[in-house]
Amino acid sequence: MSMIEFQFSNRHVEMTHVHSDIELFYVMEGTAQFTLEDKQFILHRDDFLVVNVDKNHSYISEGDFLAARLQISYSELSSMM
Repeated sequence: MSMIEFQFSNRHVEMTHVHSDIELFYVMEGTAQFTLEDKQFILHRDDFLVVNVDKNHSYISEGDFLAARLQISYSELSSMM
């Protein structure tokens, strides 16, 4: 993985998963019910959420939906400090 990866997603369901990167999840269109560990958040257009390393997370959305996901490699970032 490079230091930073960027992708768009219009998937309506992202099952619970975890990764070793920091993730910035930004809603560009629509609404998502985002679960982070044991907390739930309703994210609307222009909302974002930062997911720290090794945190379980998932989301569900309906209708027109588009999100941007920016993943920052924790190992690359920590090696620079």
